[in-house]
Amino acid sequence: MAGTPTPHYNWPLPALTDPPDGPGQMAALGNAADATVFAQAAKVTNVSTGFIAQPNWTLTTVFGLLIEIGVARLVQLKCDVTRTTSAITVPASGNLGDEAVVQLPASLRPQYYLAGSWTTGAISGGWYGDTTGLIKISDAYPSQTLAIGHKLQILTFYTLN
Repeated sequence: MAGTPTPHYNWPLPALTDPPDGPGQMAALGNAADATVFAQAAKVTNVSTGFIAQPNWTLTTVFGLLIEIGVARLVQLKCDVTRTTSAITVPASGNLGDEAVVQLPASLRPQYYLAGSWTTGAISGGWYGDTTGLIKISDAYPSQTLAIGHKLQILTFYTLN
């Protein structure tokens, strides 16, 4: 039928024989783009080994999901570590002096500095990690105590490239 846009056309642009139809062609272009992106199978690897608890901490639950889609490499990281010796009382400044809690396995180490927040449910604060994969807690709400047995949780999502 003349004047009716074709529902399917050459990706990434309409065929020369397609008459102009802005909204219809944009919708079809979006659907074609979605199909192209989702046609690439994501490779998901569950990394649960290679984590190293730092002194005064034990690993409770740790895993990283390494998600690879084409050339994109993404990590979803969950680290639960438990304080095993000597409680930490947070000074009035809130600065903890960079307490190392866990070392990430080589496959999950970021290529840049990461930062985020942690919580035990009773106390919370900030953490950071660098390209060596060492995660340190750096601050917390002032005058709180991170007691022996407190489980500290870190959740984050980042790219590797």
